[in-house]
Amino acid sequence: TREAGSAGPALTFIKALMALDKPIVMAVQGQATGIGTTMLLHADLVVAAESARFFTAFIDLALVPEAGSSLIFPALIGRQNAARLLLAGDTLTADEALRMGLVAYCVPDAELAERAAALCEKLCAKSPTSMRYSKQLMRDGIRSQAIAEQIDREAELFGERLFSDEVRQIMERFLSRKK
Repeated sequence: TREAGSAGPALTFIKALMALDKPIVMAVQGQATGIGTTMLLHADLVVAAESARFFTAFIDLALVPEAGSSLIFPALIGRQNAARLLLAGDTLTADEALRMGLVAYCVPDAELAERAAALCEKLCAKSPTSMRYSKQLMRDGIRSQAIAEQIDREAELFGERLFSDEVRQIMERFLSRKK
Protein backbone atom coordinates (compact mmCIF):
# COMPACT_ATOMS: atom_id res chain seq x y z
CA THR A 1 0.00 0.00 0.00
CA ARG A 2 1.13 3.55 -0.62
CA GLU A 3 -0.21 4.73 2.75
CA ALA A 4 2.60 5.21 5.28
CA GLY A 5 2.35 2.88 8.25
CA SER A 6 -0.19 0.60 6.58
CA ALA A 7 1.04 -2.96 6.29
CA GLY A 8 -1.77 -4.31 4.13
CA PRO A 9 -3.25 -7.78 4.51
CA ALA A 10 -0.14 -9.77 3.54
CA LEU A 11 2.12 -8.15 6.13
CA THR A 12 -0.64 -8.17 8.74
CA PHE A 13 -0.69 -11.95 8.20
CA ILE A 14 3.11 -12.16 8.53
CA LYS A 15 3.05 -10.20 11.80
CA ALA A 16 0.31 -12.51 13.11
CA LEU A 17 2.52 -15.51 12.29
CA MET A 18 5.39 -13.88 14.19
CA ALA A 19 3.23 -13.38 17.27
CA LEU A 20 1.69 -16.86 17.36
CA ASP A 21 2.77 -18.96 20.35
CA LYS A 22 1.60 -22.24 18.87
CA PRO A 23 3.88 -24.16 16.50
CA ILE A 24 3.44 -23.34 12.83
CA VAL A 25 3.90 -26.14 10.32
CA MET A 26 3.79 -25.27 6.63
CA ALA A 27 3.65 -27.74 3.77
CA VAL A 28 4.84 -26.63 0.33
CA GLN A 29 4.13 -28.11 -3.05
CA GLY A 30 4.54 -26.54 -6.46
CA GLN A 31 5.96 -23.06 -6.94
CA ALA A 32 6.28 -20.91 -3.78
CA THR A 33 6.74 -17.41 -5.21
CA GLY A 34 7.22 -14.12 -3.34
CA ILE A 35 5.38 -14.20 -0.06
CA GLY A 36 4.84 -17.92 -0.68
CA THR A 37 8.55 -18.27 0.07
CA THR A 38 9.10 -15.44 2.56
CA MET A 39 6.25 -16.50 4.86
CA LEU A 40 8.13 -19.76 5.38
CA LEU A 41 10.67 -17.74 7.37
CA HIS A 42 7.99 -17.35 10.06
CA ALA A 43 7.10 -21.05 10.27
CA ASP A 44 8.59 -23.32 12.88
CA LEU A 45 8.80 -26.35 10.62
CA VAL A 46 8.47 -26.52 6.84
CA VAL A 47 7.79 -29.74 4.96
CA ALA A 48 8.43 -29.53 1.21
CA ALA A 49 7.39 -31.88 -1.54
CA GLU A 50 10.33 -32.93 -3.72
CA SER A 51 8.84 -30.99 -6.63
CA ALA A 52 8.54 -27.73 -4.66
CA ARG A 53 10.39 -24.67 -5.97
CA PHE A 54 11.18 -21.43 -4.12
CA PHE A 55 11.41 -18.07 -5.89
CA THR A 56 11.13 -14.52 -4.57
CA ALA A 57 10.66 -12.54 -7.85
CA PHE A 58 11.07 -9.13 -6.19
CA ILE A 59 14.23 -8.11 -8.04
CA ASP A 60 12.75 -9.11 -11.41
CA LEU A 61 9.77 -6.84 -10.75
CA ALA A 62 12.00 -3.91 -9.63
CA LEU A 63 10.71 -4.37 -6.08
CA VAL A 64 12.46 -5.03 -2.77
CA PRO A 65 12.20 -7.95 -0.31
CA GLU A 66 9.38 -8.18 2.22
CA ALA A 67 8.29 -10.07 5.34
CA GLY A 68 11.65 -9.50 7.04
CA SER A 69 13.39 -11.63 4.41
CA SER A 70 16.25 -9.17 3.87
CA LEU A 71 17.23 -9.74 7.51
CA ILE A 72 16.21 -13.36 8.07
CA PHE A 73 17.45 -14.98 4.84
CA PRO A 74 21.13 -14.03 5.34
CA ALA A 75 20.98 -15.21 8.98
CA LEU A 76 19.19 -18.45 8.11
CA ILE A 77 20.72 -19.59 4.83
CA GLY A 78 23.85 -17.44 4.57
CA ARG A 79 24.57 -14.26 2.67
CA GLN A 80 25.47 -15.93 -0.64
CA ASN A 81 22.33 -18.06 -0.70
CA ALA A 82 20.23 -15.07 0.33
CA ALA A 83 21.76 -13.11 -2.56
CA ARG A 84 20.79 -15.94 -4.92
CA LEU A 85 17.15 -15.45 -3.92
CA LEU A 86 16.99 -11.69 -3.36
CA LEU A 87 19.50 -10.34 -5.89
CA ALA A 88 20.04 -12.93 -8.63
CA GLY A 89 16.41 -14.08 -8.61
CA ASP A 90 17.35 -17.77 -8.64
CA THR A 91 14.80 -20.50 -8.08
CA LEU A 92 15.72 -23.06 -5.41
CA THR A 93 14.77 -26.71 -5.61
CA ALA A 94 13.34 -28.45 -2.56
CA ASP A 95 16.63 -30.28 -2.08
CA GLU A 96 18.60 -26.99 -2.15
CA ALA A 97 16.14 -25.43 0.30
CA LEU A 98 16.61 -28.42 2.62
CA ARG A 99 20.42 -28.22 2.49
CA MET A 100 20.29 -24.46 3.17
CA GLY A 101 17.92 -24.81 6.12
CA LEU A 102 14.90 -23.08 4.57
CA VAL A 103 12.90 -26.29 4.98
CA ALA A 104 13.13 -28.98 7.66
CA TYR A 105 11.92 -31.96 5.67
CA CYS A 106 11.82 -32.88 1.98
CA VAL A 107 9.40 -35.70 1.17
CA PRO A 108 8.01 -37.43 -1.92
CA ASP A 109 5.11 -35.44 -3.37
CA ALA A 110 2.57 -38.19 -2.66
CA GLU A 111 3.53 -38.20 1.04
CA LEU A 112 3.40 -34.44 1.69
CA ALA A 113 -0.05 -34.18 3.31
CA GLU A 114 0.42 -37.32 5.39
CA ARG A 115 3.89 -36.30 6.63
CA ALA A 116 2.79 -32.74 7.48
CA ALA A 117 -0.25 -34.05 9.36
CA ALA A 118 1.90 -36.57 11.26
CA LEU A 119 4.30 -33.77 12.24
CA CYS A 120 1.38 -31.68 13.51
CA GLU A 121 0.10 -34.64 15.55
CA LYS A 122 3.58 -35.13 17.00
CA LEU A 123 3.75 -31.47 18.07
CA CYS A 124 0.23 -31.56 19.53
CA ALA A 125 1.24 -34.42 21.79
CA LYS A 126 3.88 -32.26 23.50
CA SER A 127 3.40 -29.93 26.45
CA PRO A 128 1.57 -26.78 25.27
CA THR A 129 3.24 -24.67 27.95
CA SER A 130 6.72 -25.92 27.08
CA MET A 131 5.95 -25.38 23.39
CA ARG A 132 4.86 -21.79 24.04
CA TYR A 133 7.91 -21.00 26.17
CA SER A 134 10.27 -22.67 23.71
CA LYS A 135 8.83 -20.62 20.84
CA GLN A 136 9.17 -17.44 22.90
CA LEU A 137 12.80 -18.24 23.67
CA MET A 138 13.59 -18.99 20.04
CA ARG A 139 11.80 -15.85 18.86
CA ASP A 140 13.58 -13.67 21.42
CA GLY A 141 16.87 -15.23 20.39
CA ILE A 142 16.44 -14.07 16.79
CA ARG A 143 15.81 -10.44 17.68
CA SER A 144 12.10 -10.35 16.89
CA GLN A 145 11.99 -6.58 17.44
CA ALA A 146 14.67 -6.11 14.78
CA ILE A 147 12.66 -8.31 12.41
CA ALA A 148 9.48 -6.32 13.03
CA GLU A 149 11.36 -3.09 12.34
CA GLN A 150 12.85 -4.59 9.16
CA ILE A 151 9.39 -5.65 7.98
CA ASP A 152 8.18 -2.07 8.39
CA ARG A 153 11.22 -0.67 6.53
CA GLU A 154 10.81 -3.19 3.71
CA ALA A 155 7.09 -2.37 3.47
CA GLU A 156 7.89 1.33 3.16
CA LEU A 157 10.36 0.74 0.32
CA PHE A 158 8.16 -1.93 -1.29
CA GLY A 159 5.23 0.52 -1.39
CA GLU A 160 7.46 3.23 -2.83
CA ARG A 161 8.75 0.88 -5.54
CA LEU A 162 5.31 -0.60 -6.26
CA PHE A 163 4.06 2.76 -7.50
CA SER A 164 7.22 3.66 -9.44
CA ASP A 165 7.34 4.16 -13.20
CA GLU A 166 9.89 1.35 -13.47
CA VAL A 167 7.56 -1.22 -11.88
CA ARG A 168 4.61 0.06 -13.93
CA GLN A 169 6.60 -0.47 -17.15
CA ILE A 170 7.67 -3.98 -16.11
CA MET A 171 4.08 -4.90 -15.25
CA GLU A 172 2.79 -3.50 -18.56
CA ARG A 173 5.37 -5.57 -20.50
CA PHE A 174 4.46 -8.65 -18.49
CA LEU A 175 0.73 -8.21 -19.00
CA SER A 176 1.09 -7.48 -22.72
CA ARG A 177 2.95 -10.83 -23.14
CA LYS A 178 0.06 -12.66 -21.46
CA LYS A 179 -2.49 -11.53 -24.10
